[in-house]
Amino acid sequence: MNSVSEVSNLRKIPWGWLLIIVSVFAVAYGACFLWGNNARESCFWAIMVNGTAAFGGILPVIYAIFLKPSVPIYYMLAASVIRLLLAIAGSGIILAFVKVDIFWFAAETGVLYIVILVLEACFIISVIRSDGEVGKA
Repeated sequence: MNSVSEVSNLRKIPWGWLLIIVSVFAVAYGACFLWGNNARESCFWAIMVNGTAAFGGILPVIYAIFLKPSVPIYYMLAASVIRLLLAIAGSGIILAFVKVDIFWFAAETGVLYIVILVLEACFIISVIRSDGEVGKA
């Protein structure tokens, strides 16, 4: 099967993007089992920080979708800023109060942040393509 058609079929699933994020987190955590206990614990906390940041960042978009069908672009930008601030604050809290391996924590946080950023950009592009009202207040 063509990978482009598989991705377009996944877009038709209402929770398809959530499925992608959860599967990437599961693969990342599974890979951390290969590198030992320090890596596994650090990856666990990185997944918790990025999962919380992603959930907190998507809340303004969900709120905007329930408010009106055309999502203003500033809600999407607010989601990006909220996600960034939550990831920075969560990383700071974990590094200050939990004993983790900094290398594994930073590596896993970076990988997961980039994955969520790419998925968020794909979501924004798909909303902009499907709705001519995006960007209007």
